[in-house]
Amino acid sequence: MRGRLLLFYYLLFATGALLIANFQQYQNWDVIGYVASAKSFEVDDPEKLHRWVYDELRASVSPAEYRNMVAGEGLPDASQRAYRQAMGADASAFAEQLPFYQIRPLYNGVIYLLNKMGVNAFQAAHLMSGFSVFVALLLTLLIARPYLKTVHLYLLPVIFMAFGVYDLARIATPDALAFAIIFLSGYLYLRGHYRWLLVALVAAVMVRTDLIIFCGLFALLLFLSPEKRVKRLGLLAVVLGATVYLLINQWFGNYGWAAIFSFTLLGIQIHPATVQFHVSIAEYLHVLVHELLSLQGNSKFLFFFFFGCWSFYYFIKTRAWCAEAVQEQRLFHLLLLSLAYLVAHVLLFPAVWDRFFLPQYLMVSIIFMVLLQRGFPVHEATQSRRVEDV
Repeated sequence: MRGRLLLFYYLLFATGALLIANFQQYQNWDVIGYVASAKSFEVDDPEKLHRWVYDELRASVSPAEYRNMVAGEGLPDASQRAYRQAMGADASAFAEQLPFYQIRPLYNGVIYLLNKMGVNAFQAAHLMSGFSVFVALLLTLLIARPYLKTVHLYLLPVIFMAFGVYDLARIATPDALAFAIIFLSGYLYLRGHYRWLLVALVAAVMVRTDLIIFCGLFALLLFLSPEKRVKRLGLLAVVLGATVYLLINQWFGNYGWAAIFSFTLLGIQIHPATVQFHVSIAEYLHVLVHELLSLQGNSKFLFFFFFGCWSFYYFIKTRAWCAEAVQEQRLFHLLLLSLAYLVAHVLLFPAVWDRFFLPQYLMVSIIFMVLLQRGFPVHEATQSRRVEDV
Protein backbone atom coordinates (compact mmCIF):
# COMPACT_ATOMS: atom_id res chain seq x y z
CA MET A 1 0.00 0.00 0.00
CA ARG A 2 2.83 2.39 0.93
CA GLY A 3 4.59 1.61 -2.32
CA ARG A 4 1.51 2.41 -4.38
CA LEU A 5 0.94 5.66 -2.48
CA LEU A 6 4.55 6.68 -3.11
CA LEU A 7 4.24 5.89 -6.81
CA PHE A 8 1.01 7.91 -6.99
CA TYR A 9 2.79 10.81 -5.27
CA TYR A 10 5.55 10.80 -7.90
CA LEU A 11 3.03 10.43 -10.69
CA LEU A 12 1.32 13.60 -9.46
CA PHE A 13 4.54 15.58 -9.73
CA ALA A 14 5.39 13.97 -13.06
CA THR A 15 1.93 14.76 -14.44
CA GLY A 16 2.47 18.34 -13.37
CA ALA A 17 5.30 18.51 -15.90
CA LEU A 18 2.92 17.48 -18.68
CA LEU A 19 0.37 20.09 -17.62
CA ILE A 20 2.98 22.85 -17.47
CA ALA A 21 4.34 21.86 -20.88
CA ASN A 22 0.83 22.28 -22.25
CA PHE A 23 -0.55 25.27 -20.35
CA GLN A 24 2.45 27.32 -19.16
CA GLN A 25 4.75 27.26 -22.16
CA TYR A 26 7.66 29.62 -22.52
CA GLN A 27 8.00 30.53 -26.22
CA ASN A 28 11.72 30.64 -26.90
CA TRP A 29 12.94 31.45 -30.42
CA ASP A 30 15.14 28.34 -30.54
CA VAL A 31 12.08 26.15 -30.96
CA ILE A 32 11.67 27.63 -34.45
CA GLY A 33 15.13 26.35 -35.34
CA TYR A 34 14.38 22.88 -33.96
CA VAL A 35 11.04 22.62 -35.76
CA ALA A 36 12.68 23.72 -39.01
CA SER A 37 15.41 21.14 -38.49
CA ALA A 38 12.79 18.45 -37.96
CA LYS A 39 10.91 19.42 -41.12
CA SER A 40 14.17 19.61 -43.08
CA PHE A 41 14.23 15.80 -43.00
CA GLU A 42 11.74 15.95 -45.87
CA VAL A 43 11.82 19.57 -47.18
CA ASP A 44 15.05 20.84 -48.78
CA ASP A 45 13.82 24.04 -50.41
CA PRO A 46 14.59 27.01 -48.08
CA GLU A 47 11.56 29.03 -49.22
CA LYS A 48 9.08 26.18 -48.73
CA LEU A 49 10.63 25.27 -45.39
CA HIS A 50 10.56 28.86 -44.17
CA ARG A 51 6.94 29.35 -45.19
CA TRP A 52 5.82 26.06 -43.62
CA VAL A 53 7.60 26.74 -40.30
CA TYR A 54 6.11 30.20 -39.81
CA ASP A 55 2.66 29.01 -40.84
CA GLU A 56 2.96 26.22 -38.28
CA LEU A 57 4.11 28.75 -35.69
CA ARG A 58 1.14 31.04 -36.38
CA ALA A 59 -1.22 28.12 -35.78
CA SER A 60 0.47 27.28 -32.46
CA VAL A 61 0.84 30.56 -30.56
CA SER A 62 -1.20 33.66 -29.78
CA PRO A 63 -0.97 36.74 -32.07
CA ALA A 64 1.12 38.58 -29.45
CA GLU A 65 3.51 35.64 -29.09
CA TYR A 66 3.77 35.36 -32.87
CA ARG A 67 4.71 39.04 -33.20
CA ASN A 68 7.30 38.61 -30.45
CA MET A 69 8.92 35.60 -32.13
CA VAL A 70 8.78 36.97 -35.67
CA ALA A 71 9.40 40.68 -35.13
CA GLY A 72 10.89 40.78 -31.63
CA GLU A 73 7.99 42.85 -30.33
CA GLY A 74 8.53 43.66 -26.67
CA LEU A 75 12.22 42.74 -26.62
CA PRO A 76 14.50 45.42 -25.11
CA ASP A 77 17.58 44.25 -27.05
CA ALA A 78 17.73 45.88 -30.49
CA SER A 79 20.05 43.19 -31.87
CA GLN A 80 17.58 40.46 -30.87
CA ARG A 81 14.74 42.34 -32.55
CA ALA A 82 16.79 42.77 -35.72
CA TYR A 83 17.72 39.08 -35.68
CA ARG A 84 14.13 37.87 -35.34
CA GLN A 85 12.93 40.26 -38.03
CA ALA A 86 15.64 39.04 -40.40
CA MET A 87 14.78 35.41 -39.73
CA GLY A 88 11.08 36.05 -40.33
CA ALA A 89 11.70 37.87 -43.61
CA ASP A 90 14.72 36.15 -45.19
CA ALA A 91 14.46 32.43 -45.97
CA SER A 92 18.11 32.27 -47.01
CA ALA A 93 19.37 33.75 -43.75
CA PHE A 94 16.99 31.46 -41.86
CA ALA A 95 18.44 28.41 -43.62
CA GLU A 96 21.94 29.43 -42.52
CA GLN A 97 20.87 29.08 -38.88
CA LEU A 98 19.79 25.46 -39.19
CA PRO A 99 23.22 23.79 -38.72
CA PHE A 100 23.13 25.13 -35.14
CA TYR A 101 19.95 23.08 -34.55
CA GLN A 102 20.19 20.10 -36.89
CA ILE A 103 22.98 18.59 -34.79
CA ARG A 104 20.32 17.29 -32.35
CA PRO A 105 18.97 14.56 -34.66
CA LEU A 106 17.29 12.36 -32.04
CA TYR A 107 15.37 15.28 -30.55
CA ASN A 108 14.46 16.63 -33.98
CA GLY A 109 13.51 13.17 -35.16
CA VAL A 110 10.93 12.75 -32.40
CA ILE A 111 9.41 16.14 -33.27
CA TYR A 112 9.24 15.03 -36.91
CA LEU A 113 7.52 11.73 -36.06
CA LEU A 114 4.96 13.41 -33.79
CA ASN A 115 4.23 15.94 -36.51
CA LYS A 116 3.69 13.15 -39.03
CA MET A 117 1.17 11.69 -36.58
CA GLY A 118 -0.82 14.92 -36.78
CA VAL A 119 0.58 16.92 -33.85
CA ASN A 120 1.48 20.55 -34.50
CA ALA A 121 5.29 20.60 -34.65
CA PHE A 122 5.65 23.35 -32.05
CA GLN A 123 3.27 21.59 -29.69
CA ALA A 124 5.21 18.38 -30.31
CA ALA A 125 8.40 20.12 -29.14
CA HIS A 126 6.69 21.25 -25.92
CA LEU A 127 5.15 17.82 -25.47
CA MET A 128 8.62 16.29 -25.71
CA SER A 129 9.86 18.53 -22.91
CA GLY A 130 6.94 17.70 -20.64
CA PHE A 131 7.12 13.97 -21.29
CA SER A 132 10.90 13.91 -20.79
CA VAL A 133 10.57 15.54 -17.36
CA PHE A 134 7.71 13.11 -16.62
CA VAL A 135 10.01 10.15 -17.34
CA ALA A 136 12.95 11.66 -15.46
CA LEU A 137 10.86 12.16 -12.31
CA LEU A 138 9.76 8.53 -12.37
CA LEU A 139 13.38 7.48 -12.91
CA THR A 140 14.20 9.53 -9.82
CA LEU A 141 12.02 7.21 -7.75
CA LEU A 142 13.73 4.15 -9.22
CA ILE A 143 17.18 5.62 -8.54
CA ALA A 144 16.54 6.82 -5.00
CA ARG A 145 14.20 4.19 -3.58
CA PRO A 146 16.88 1.60 -2.67
CA TYR A 147 18.80 4.24 -0.71
CA LEU A 148 16.36 6.68 0.88
CA LYS A 149 13.83 6.26 3.67
CA THR A 150 10.21 6.79 2.72
CA VAL A 151 9.97 10.21 4.35
CA HIS A 152 12.97 11.41 2.35
CA LEU A 153 11.53 9.98 -0.85
CA TYR A 154 8.48 12.18 -0.30
CA LEU A 155 10.74 15.18 0.20
CA LEU A 156 12.82 14.64 -2.93
CA PRO A 157 10.31 15.97 -5.54
CA VAL A 158 9.86 19.12 -3.46
CA ILE A 159 13.62 19.70 -3.60
CA PHE A 160 13.50 19.14 -7.36
CA MET A 161 10.77 21.78 -7.64
CA ALA A 162 12.96 24.21 -5.70
CA PHE A 163 15.74 23.59 -8.22
CA GLY A 164 13.31 24.48 -11.02
CA VAL A 165 12.76 21.12 -12.66
CA TYR A 166 9.48 22.34 -14.15
CA ASP A 167 11.40 25.04 -16.03
CA LEU A 168 12.70 22.30 -18.31
CA ALA A 169 9.12 21.25 -19.07
CA ARG A 170 8.13 24.82 -19.88
CA ILE A 171 10.75 25.43 -22.57
CA ALA A 172 10.97 23.60 -25.92
CA THR A 173 14.65 22.63 -26.12
CA PRO A 174 16.53 19.28 -26.02
CA ASP A 175 17.50 19.92 -22.40
CA ALA A 176 14.55 18.05 -20.89
CA LEU A 177 15.29 15.01 -23.04
CA ALA A 178 18.95 15.29 -22.01
CA PHE A 179 17.77 15.30 -18.37
CA ALA A 180 15.82 12.08 -18.93
CA ILE A 181 18.66 10.29 -20.69
CA ILE A 182 21.25 11.36 -18.10
CA PHE A 183 19.04 10.02 -15.31
CA LEU A 184 18.41 6.86 -17.33
CA SER A 185 22.17 6.41 -17.64
CA GLY A 186 22.56 6.83 -13.88
CA TYR A 187 19.84 4.29 -13.19
CA LEU A 188 21.35 1.75 -15.60
CA TYR A 189 24.79 2.19 -14.04
CA LEU A 190 23.50 1.72 -10.50
CA ARG A 191 21.71 -1.47 -11.59
CA GLY A 192 24.70 -2.77 -13.55
CA HIS A 193 22.90 -2.85 -16.92
CA TYR A 194 26.03 -1.91 -18.86
CA ARG A 195 24.92 -2.88 -22.35
CA TRP A 196 21.82 -0.71 -22.14
CA LEU A 197 24.00 1.99 -20.61
CA LEU A 198 26.14 1.89 -23.75
CA VAL A 199 23.03 2.51 -25.87
CA ALA A 200 21.97 5.39 -23.62
CA LEU A 201 25.39 7.05 -23.82
CA VAL A 202 25.44 6.97 -27.61
CA ALA A 203 21.84 8.20 -27.74
CA ALA A 204 22.81 11.11 -25.45
CA VAL A 205 25.19 12.40 -28.12
CA MET A 206 22.31 12.34 -30.60
CA VAL A 207 20.15 14.38 -28.24
CA ARG A 208 22.72 17.12 -27.63
CA THR A 209 26.18 16.90 -29.16
CA ASP A 210 27.80 18.58 -26.15
CA LEU A 211 26.86 15.42 -24.23
CA ILE A 212 29.91 13.85 -25.88
CA ILE A 213 31.55 15.18 -22.68
CA PHE A 214 29.13 13.14 -20.58
CA CYS A 215 29.62 10.10 -22.82
CA GLY A 216 33.40 10.40 -22.66
CA LEU A 217 33.56 10.79 -18.88
CA PHE A 218 31.18 7.88 -18.35
CA ALA A 219 33.18 5.77 -20.80
CA LEU A 220 36.36 6.56 -18.82
CA LEU A 221 34.58 5.48 -15.65
CA LEU A 222 33.66 2.16 -17.25
CA PHE A 223 37.15 1.70 -18.68
CA LEU A 224 38.66 2.04 -15.18
CA SER A 225 36.53 -0.85 -13.92
CA PRO A 226 38.45 -3.97 -12.84
CA GLU A 227 36.04 -6.09 -14.90
CA LYS A 228 37.31 -6.79 -18.42
CA ARG A 229 33.77 -6.90 -19.82
CA VAL A 230 33.01 -3.44 -18.46
CA LYS A 231 36.38 -2.13 -19.71
CA ARG A 232 35.51 -3.27 -23.24
CA LEU A 233 32.12 -1.57 -23.06
CA GLY A 234 33.81 1.63 -21.89
CA LEU A 235 36.18 1.53 -24.85
CA LEU A 236 33.27 0.81 -27.18
CA ALA A 237 31.33 3.77 -25.74
CA VAL A 238 34.22 6.09 -26.59
CA VAL A 239 34.51 4.77 -30.14
CA LEU A 240 30.78 4.80 -30.87
CA GLY A 241 30.17 8.13 -29.15
CA ALA A 242 33.02 9.84 -31.01
CA THR A 243 31.96 8.29 -34.31
CA VAL A 244 28.36 9.44 -33.92
CA TYR A 245 29.55 12.90 -32.86
CA LEU A 246 31.77 13.30 -35.93
CA LEU A 247 29.14 11.92 -38.31
CA ILE A 248 26.46 14.29 -37.00
CA ASN A 249 28.67 17.33 -37.34
CA GLN A 250 29.86 16.32 -40.80
CA TRP A 251 26.41 15.36 -42.12
CA PHE A 252 24.67 18.55 -41.00
CA GLY A 253 27.55 20.90 -41.76
CA ASN A 254 28.12 22.14 -38.22
CA TYR A 255 30.04 25.42 -38.24
CA GLY A 256 32.32 24.29 -35.42
CA TRP A 257 33.15 25.18 -31.84
CA ALA A 258 34.29 28.73 -32.56
CA ALA A 259 31.05 29.52 -34.40
CA ILE A 260 28.83 28.16 -31.62
CA PHE A 261 30.92 29.94 -28.98
CA SER A 262 30.79 33.25 -30.85
CA PHE A 263 27.11 32.98 -31.77
CA THR A 264 26.02 32.05 -28.26
CA LEU A 265 28.36 34.04 -26.04
CA LEU A 266 29.75 36.94 -28.12
CA GLY A 267 27.00 37.99 -30.51
CA ILE A 268 24.48 36.54 -32.95
CA GLN A 269 25.14 36.53 -36.69
CA ILE A 270 22.40 36.77 -39.30
CA HIS A 271 24.61 35.16 -41.96
CA PRO A 272 26.90 32.71 -40.10
CA ALA A 273 27.72 30.74 -43.27
CA THR A 274 29.70 33.70 -44.62
CA VAL A 275 31.62 34.49 -41.41
CA GLN A 276 35.08 33.17 -40.56
CA PHE A 277 34.68 32.62 -36.84
CA HIS A 278 37.63 32.99 -34.49
CA VAL A 279 37.78 33.14 -30.71
CA SER A 280 40.86 34.72 -29.21
CA ILE A 281 42.31 33.66 -25.87
CA ALA A 282 41.36 37.07 -24.44
CA GLU A 283 37.74 36.68 -25.60
CA TYR A 284 37.54 33.16 -24.16
CA LEU A 285 38.99 34.22 -20.81
CA HIS A 286 36.72 37.27 -20.64
CA VAL A 287 33.62 35.12 -21.19
CA LEU A 288 34.84 32.42 -18.79
CA VAL A 289 35.54 34.87 -15.95
CA HIS A 290 32.26 36.70 -16.54
CA GLU A 291 30.25 33.47 -16.46
CA LEU A 292 32.05 32.14 -13.39
CA LEU A 293 31.45 35.39 -11.51
CA SER A 294 27.76 35.20 -12.38
CA LEU A 295 27.55 31.95 -10.41
CA GLN A 296 28.01 33.89 -7.17
CA GLY A 297 24.37 34.90 -7.31
CA ASN A 298 23.05 31.58 -8.61
CA SER A 299 21.37 29.86 -5.65
CA LYS A 300 20.89 26.60 -7.55
CA PHE A 301 24.59 26.35 -8.34
CA LEU A 302 25.56 27.32 -4.78
CA PHE A 303 23.39 24.55 -3.32
CA PHE A 304 24.86 22.12 -5.86
CA PHE A 305 28.38 23.25 -4.90
CA PHE A 306 27.66 22.77 -1.19
CA PHE A 307 25.94 19.41 -1.69
CA GLY A 308 28.74 18.19 -3.95
CA CYS A 309 31.59 19.28 -1.67
CA TRP A 310 29.90 17.88 1.43
CA SER A 311 29.20 14.56 -0.30
CA PHE A 312 32.76 14.31 -1.57
CA TYR A 313 34.04 15.04 1.93
CA TYR A 314 31.73 12.37 3.37
CA PHE A 315 32.97 9.69 0.97
CA ILE A 316 36.62 10.55 1.62
CA LYS A 317 36.21 10.84 5.38
CA THR A 318 34.34 7.56 5.78
CA ARG A 319 36.32 5.81 3.03
CA ALA A 320 32.97 4.62 1.69
CA TRP A 321 34.29 5.12 -1.85
CA CYS A 322 36.65 2.14 -1.39
CA ALA A 323 34.12 -0.01 0.43
CA GLU A 324 33.41 -3.50 -0.77
CA ALA A 325 29.77 -2.56 -1.29
CA VAL A 326 29.36 -2.03 -5.03
CA GLN A 327 26.44 0.36 -4.61
CA GLU A 328 28.53 2.65 -2.40
CA GLN A 329 31.21 2.82 -5.07
CA ARG A 330 28.69 3.52 -7.81
CA LEU A 331 27.15 6.40 -5.87
CA PHE A 332 30.61 7.88 -5.45
CA HIS A 333 31.26 7.42 -9.17
CA LEU A 334 28.05 9.28 -10.09
CA LEU A 335 29.06 12.09 -7.74
CA LEU A 336 32.46 12.40 -9.40
CA LEU A 337 30.89 12.16 -12.83
CA SER A 338 28.45 15.00 -12.07
CA LEU A 339 31.17 17.27 -10.69
CA ALA A 340 33.61 16.49 -13.51
CA TYR A 341 30.97 17.04 -16.19
CA LEU A 342 30.11 20.50 -14.93
CA VAL A 343 33.77 21.52 -14.71
CA ALA A 344 34.64 20.12 -18.14
CA HIS A 345 31.56 21.63 -19.79
CA VAL A 346 32.16 25.09 -18.33
CA LEU A 347 35.80 25.05 -19.42
CA LEU A 348 34.99 23.88 -22.95
CA PHE A 349 31.84 25.97 -23.37
CA PRO A 350 31.44 28.51 -20.57
CA ALA A 351 27.70 29.03 -20.65
CA VAL A 352 26.45 28.44 -17.10
CA TRP A 353 22.74 28.23 -17.84
CA ASP A 354 20.88 26.11 -15.29
CA ARG A 355 19.09 24.10 -17.97
CA PHE A 356 22.45 22.68 -19.08
CA PHE A 357 23.36 21.41 -15.63
CA LEU A 358 20.07 20.72 -13.85
CA PRO A 359 20.52 16.90 -14.19
CA GLN A 360 23.84 17.18 -12.36
CA TYR A 361 22.34 19.47 -9.70
CA LEU A 362 19.56 16.96 -9.07
CA MET A 363 21.73 13.82 -9.16
CA VAL A 364 24.08 15.34 -6.57
CA SER A 365 21.04 16.33 -4.47
CA ILE A 366 19.94 12.68 -4.38
CA ILE A 367 23.41 11.54 -3.31
CA PHE A 368 23.57 14.28 -0.68
CA MET A 369 20.25 13.16 0.81
CA VAL A 370 21.39 9.52 0.85
CA LEU A 371 24.52 10.44 2.81
CA LEU A 372 22.80 12.97 5.05
CA GLN A 373 20.31 10.43 6.36
CA ARG A 374 23.27 8.33 7.51
CA GLY A 375 24.50 11.12 9.77
CA PHE A 376 27.62 13.27 9.77
CA PRO A 377 30.98 11.55 9.29
CA VAL A 378 32.91 11.12 12.53
CA HIS A 379 36.68 11.50 12.72
CA GLU A 380 38.42 8.19 13.49
CA ALA A 381 40.13 9.62 16.60
CA THR A 382 36.80 10.87 17.93
CA GLN A 383 35.25 7.49 17.24
CA SER A 384 38.07 5.74 19.13
CA ARG A 385 37.62 7.98 22.19
CA ARG A 386 33.89 7.22 22.18
CA VAL A 387 34.63 3.49 22.15
CA GLU A 388 37.12 3.86 25.02
CA ASP A 389 34.59 5.87 27.06
CA VAL A 390 32.09 3.06 26.65
